[in-house]
Amino acid sequence: MISRLVIGLDGSHGSRTAATFAAELATRCGASVLALHAVGLLDRVPSEREPVPSHQHRVEILNELKGAWSEPLTGLSPEYRLVDGNPVSALLRTATDPGDVIIVGSRGAGGATDLGSTSSQTAKMAQVPVVIVPSIDDPAPPERAR
Repeated sequence: MISRLVIGLDGSHGSRTAATFAAELATRCGASVLALHAVGLLDRVPSEREPVPSHQHRVEILNELKGAWSEPLTGLSPEYRLVDGNPVSALLRTATDPGDVIIVGSRGAGGATDLGSTSSQTAKMAQVPVVIVPSIDDPAPPERAR
């Protein structure tokens, strides 16, 4: 039985597609929702054109996670969590209960043209089910962080 959906969000088109899918699944199965963002050394925030040091912008990143990035989850009362480290480790450390399901987009802010590294590695290493949501209508991949 699915009890909780752990959704990896990074503000990309792929993660928005994953959030939309997760909202539908949570509504159908009554699962709780945890919206997760892994905070690395650099992150993209709306106030800056280039990636910025994450630790100096945690409040802004959390606001994005709770706002635009999670807009498809409105009405589901998700839990929001910023976790230090890489996205794969953050997802694997968070989704450990047998009823957890990890949901990620097929590619994220890294701009991969096929299956992204986060979705691929998460699927290979997870001890819980993983749903990789394709982004068929994805516009041009985002510019890679430098």
